[in-house]
Formats: sequence, structure tokens, C-alpha cells
Amino acid sequence: MKTLKTIVIALALMLFVTGAAEAVELFTAPLIVAGTDRLSCQIVNVTGFDRRVYEIQVIDLSGIVIQETAFQIILPAGEAASISANVSGYCRFNVQSKTYFRAGAGIVGATGSNVVFAPAQ
Repeated sequence: MKTLKTIVIALALMLFVTGAAEAVELFTAPLIVAGTDRLSCQIVNVTGFDRRVYEIQVIDLSGIVIQETAFQIILPAGEAASISANVSGYCRFNVQSKTYFRAGAGIVGATGSNVVFAPAQ
């Protein structure tokens, strides 16, 4: 009985450790930006714990990275982060787990509000 309990605990620990080490990529649909509007890649941590965002990128329609985070972000519980550029394109998010975050791309107008928003998947 003790051996079975030890095996179950070891397997659970192994799954936890390997699951936490894998990163997930999320992408948005492409959005077309006009005039002074900006493409904004936005992400929020929806958990009760600090979570790691490995990278956020703004990518133009040719597939070229225009803007990206220079380092990993530790995003506190309930907080958001974003980067933006004046370019038509899409966003890529590299995160710990897609269940920890809600992310997407918005076209931000002159007033600072999203004109349109596309969720990341």
C-alpha cells in the first residue's frame, strides 16, 4: 500500500513538473491598421497568482517581428500588459499556460480605446 502511494505521488509530481515547463503559443487574427491607429497586443493574468509571460510580439502581415518584449514578464494576479505598433498585423504570445491568461489584439484609436478586438487562440 505504501509503495502504491509513493508511485502515485511520484507520478503526480512528474506531471506537475513537466506540465509547468512547457510554454504555449497564442496567436490573434490579423488586423488592418489605418492612419494614426495602433495595433496593441494585450494580455491579462486571470489567476490568483503571479504568472510568467515569456514573450509578446507584434508581427506585420509579412511575418516580420516589428515590436517585442525584451525580457520575460512576471505578470501579477489580475494585472495586464501590452505592447503596440503602428502596423497592420497580428500578435503572438508565449505563455506558461493558455488557461492562466486572456489575450488578444486590438486596434487602438486616437481616444485610446479599442476600436476592434480579436482574441488570441
